[in-house]
Amino acid sequence: MDFGRLAKTTSLVVRHSFAIFQSLTTKARWTPSLMVSEDGPKPDTVTWNTMICGYCSLQMLSEALQLYEELQHGPTKPNAITYTILIDA
Repeated sequence: MDFGRLAKTTSLVVRHSFAIFQSLTTKARWTPSLMVSEDGPKPDTVTWNTMICGYCSLQMLSEALQLYEELQHGPTKPNAITYTILIDA
């Protein structure tokens, strides 16, 4: 396995994923619940944490806290990683 090529590919995917996330979040407020259909899979804690982390990375802290509030009151609950993301923001 070519680890150098794997590292470059992973870096490229991460950069493009962040660019897409940044583009989406600057145009509208996206939440994990908006990303799935009613009959599709429900967003899990990883999905919520990813969205919260993305908002924190963009310095959109009020949006991150709004998602945290939604997470607390929904069927999926925050975990240690959620709190770590918010503390580091």
